[in-house]
Amino acid sequence: MTEKDLIKQIEATLKKIKLTRIISNLSEAVNALAKEGVSNSALRLWQSRIEKDYESLNKIFSTYTKEQIPIAYEAGVLFGKSELKSLGFKVSQGQRDVKAIDRLIRDMRNDFKIAIDQGKERFITYIEFSKQGKITESQISQAVGKGYLTKGTGKESKKLLGKLFKETEFKTLDETALEKSIARRLMGENRRLDRLNITDEFRNLLKEKFEKTLKEKKFLQIYDKNGDIITFQIDKYSDLVSRTRLGDAQVAGTIKIGNENGISEYQVTDHNTTTKICIPFEGKIYTTNPSNKKFEMLTDRTTPLYHVNCKHRLKMRAFTKTQLSKMPDVR
Repeated sequence: MTEKDLIKQIEATLKKIKLTRIISNLSEAVNALAKEGVSNSALRLWQSRIEKDYESLNKIFSTYTKEQIPIAYEAGVLFGKSELKSLGFKVSQGQRDVKAIDRLIRDMRNDFKIAIDQGKERFITYIEFSKQGKITESQISQAVGKGYLTKGTGKESKKLLGKLFKETEFKTLDETALEKSIARRLMGENRRLDRLNITDEFRNLLKEKFEKTLKEKKFLQIYDKNGDIITFQIDKYSDLVSRTRLGDAQVAGTIKIGNENGISEYQVTDHNTTTKICIPFEGKIYTTNPSNKKFEMLTDRTTPLYHVNCKHRLKMRAFTKTQLSKMPDVR
């Protein structure tokens, strides 16, 4: 199965699973919660509905992952068998690497679960800030720590936060310093935090910050390697994770069938990439044989995929002893 075949399979499968209903439900919730004068009792009912939708989404992706990882793994095995035959090998059937498949399933499920849990938490935090009445400092602290209150809000946010906490020095701090200062002040409390009232102006600011991405149907959320928040639409995130994790499974299947049939050298595919993280690996040959000093080892670091949605895969290579003897050692 080629990378294009994998994409077609992913697109066809994702159309079959029930994402549309949940996306529609959550969109309806955003529109309802954005209206003025939503009672606290109504907010609680919406929260219950939203939590059930996220729970359903997690179950859908869990089932989807369990079904699709073994299929992608077998596709990698079939691709490997085809390559072995072209190299003149008599191909053995081999056995599934159950542990590898289980690990791949666990990793893919974890990707979805993190995004779902954080997306749900963000939605629920939005509901908390929509409620009329008092709000705890710990709730504000939690939101600040997640970057909901300060990033992208500029001077007006500093002014409102300074007024709220009666600390005028916030007005002169940059966004990062402001966030850290508030978080440090609030999280450092040892006693039980008192409840406090917030102004309608401040409450509206909080709601606007949440609604901006929620109205774009960005119901999933992750943190990138820098700790910054990235929000995703459900269908786009599922496609992104699928291409990456099912690609991992493909590569694992190819390596497994190759090793079982005496292949220990693999070459990274070459398509003139311009992606910086891939350039050092493209076209290079690696080995799974520790005694072969002619090539670098194929490790977790050197094995594709190298980034989210990476298109690189592995091709099998076979060398004679004479060919290997003429090559210089690289390690």
